[in-house]
Amino acid sequence: MNNKLIKTSDILLLKLIVCFVALQSCNLLLNGKTEKILSLENEDAIFAVWQRMKVKHNYLDKAHEEMMKKHAVDPKDYDKDYYISLFPDGRGSISFRTELDSLVWVYNKSDQIIMPTPGKSNFGGETIQLIESENDTLLKLIDKSGVEEMYFEKRSNLTTNYKEDPNYPINNLWRIRAYNNSSDSQIEFKVNNYLKHYELLFKASLDKQSKRSFTNAHSMGILKIYKSAFGIVNKDQISEDWYSYFYTKEEALKAYEILKKKLKGNHKIIKKTKNWVKDNYDILHNLNEAVKYFV
Repeated sequence: MNNKLIKTSDILLLKLIVCFVALQSCNLLLNGKTEKILSLENEDAIFAVWQRMKVKHNYLDKAHEEMMKKHAVDPKDYDKDYYISLFPDGRGSISFRTELDSLVWVYNKSDQIIMPTPGKSNFGGETIQLIESENDTLLKLIDKSGVEEMYFEKRSNLTTNYKEDPNYPINNLWRIRAYNNSSDSQIEFKVNNYLKHYELLFKASLDKQSKRSFTNAHSMGILKIYKSAFGIVNKDQISEDWYSYFYTKEEALKAYEILKKKLKGNHKIIKKTKNWVKDNYDILHNLNEAVKYFV
């Protein structure tokens, strides 16, 4: 009788173990929290600006960990100043500090997103999953090897017209580095695109759907921002980033002079109000409407 009871209890225990293992195979762990992969049938959930919150590594063993760490980037490069923006037309952007690169993504049948185009961050072929962890909806980016996983939380909605989002690739053409000499018209185009980008930074902070505060921390350049006016930095304050966008220093300085001329008397374009963000948007909008702006 006792042996029979023991055998029955063993069977029940085995069933519990099997159920537990099956459950864990469907739910991964993030800091001890269950993680559920969400369906992308409602694809609108992914269209947003996402900010990195955590990086996780899945090492095979101690030797593998030591080998990977020898080739790892500096730990400070895993900070939170890292964003992914995804747009409804299959485009997107990855931004890290003042760097921004575009990408193209498509769905696959297992409810993941494939990003086939590599960028400055060496992404290409990685997958993104939409997951739920303790009622929080996150993006999870997995590298090709499966060793590194990045978790992103939603930072803000896209702008009402997503093509006017400052993170949309076409609004960041000014960041593309030149590997050959540029003509005067190409240099002016870069300046115009830079001004358009700033116009959209201000517009995004006024967009009720976007709900993001104005910041140019990831754009910078040579524009100097005042309340209801703009200026330009002194030549000795031009950053290396700005010079790096042009093939030669002379071309970077030519762009500087073009922008300086465009900004002349800009504070007189509009009547100042108590909302300096709206004023600055109006100034740049008027400046950009005054030029033939093609993209």
